[in-house]
Amino acid sequence: MESNLGVYELMPTFKITITKDGKQLKAQATGQPSFNIFAKSKDTFYLKEVAAQIQFIKDENGNTESLTLFQNGQEMNGMKVEQCEID
Repeated sequence: MESNLGVYELMPTFKITITKDGKQLKAQATGQPSFNIFAKSKDTFYLKEVAAQIQFIKDENGNTESLTLFQNGQEMNGMKVEQCEID
C-alpha cells in the first residue's frame, strides 16, 4: 500500500495526491478536499463521497507507477511524479 503514496499528474493543472493517515488512504485532487479511499480489490479503490474509482498500475517490480481515475464515464491516466514520505 505504501508504494501507492505519491503525487500523480493527470493533466498539467490537475494532480491527485495519495497520502496515508494512520492506516487510512486518502486522495486529494487539485483544488478539492481530501477524501478517504477504500479498497475494492488489491489495486482498485473507491470514494464514498464522490462516484469515482482509482486503480493503481504497478510496474514489473510491483512498484506503483501510475493510476487511472474512473469518474463520470471517463478514464484519466496519471503518472506518478513524486513519492510521498511515509509518516
